[in-house]
Amino acid sequence: MNRSLVRSFMRRGPSAFAKATADHRSLWRRWSRSAICVCGIAAVVAMPAVVRAHHSFAAAFDENKPVSVTGVMAEIRIENPHSWFFVNVTDETGKVTRWGFEGNTPTSLLRAGYKRDAVKVGDKVTIKGSRARDLTATMGAAREIILQDGRSFIVGPRGAADAQ
Repeated sequence: MNRSLVRSFMRRGPSAFAKATADHRSLWRRWSRSAICVCGIAAVVAMPAVVRAHHSFAAAFDENKPVSVTGVMAEIRIENPHSWFFVNVTDETGKVTRWGFEGNTPTSLLRAGYKRDAVKVGDKVTIKGSRARDLTATMGAAREIILQDGRSFIVGPRGAADAQ
C-alpha cells in the first residue's frame, strides 16, 4: 500500500480498513461465482458436440453387410472416442478410392494386444468389417486388419462375418 492510502485509513480509523477488506472479499466472491457460472454454461454448450461424436454401432453400420478391402494404409488415427484406419484401395482401372474404417477406442486396442506401431502408413493390408449403412460412403467398422505377412489384429466389434 502506498503511504497516502495508509494515512487515509489511519484518519478514518480501523473500521475503514475492515470495510475495504470486506468489500474486496465480496468482490472476489462475486467474481468467483461468475467464473463458475461461465464455466458451467461453456460445459453445457460443448456437451452436444461430444454426444454427437459418439454413436451406436447399429446407427452407422450394418453388421449384416460384411466388407473386405485390400489396399495401402494411408492414415492411422488412434484417438478417442474411436480409432480410424484409412486405406487407399486401387481398382482394376487404377482408380484409387480412400476407405475409412472405424475401430475401437485406444484403450480397447491396447487391451487386445494392438500396439501403435503394429500397422504403419504404407503397409499393404486387408481390412474386414461391417459396411456403413450409407452405401454411397466408402467406410465401415473395422473388425480385423490383416497385414501382408499374415499377422492380424482385432480392432473392432464382431459382425455377421464372424458368425460364418
